[in-house]
Amino acid sequence: MTMYTIMPLEVVTQGMDSHKPVFEEMNWQGRMLLVERISMHEVKIERLLQGVTVNDYLAAALQPGNIIRLS
Repeated sequence: MTMYTIMPLEVVTQGMDSHKPVFEEMNWQGRMLLVERISMHEVKIERLLQGVTVNDYLAAALQPGNIIRLS
């Protein structure tokens, strides 16, 4: 994306780095996932690190961006 402006770069990008996601590895149903914690009871899948079978990498429930509700 290109943006043309006379404003200083510091003003334009102010607050962009205030939210830095915290990633953690999590074992969920025998699969190792890299997740971002959204709340105490929800995580968002970033990556499937290790599956049980090859089909896990094609499973819709394990795609990046999906939300897992923890009990």
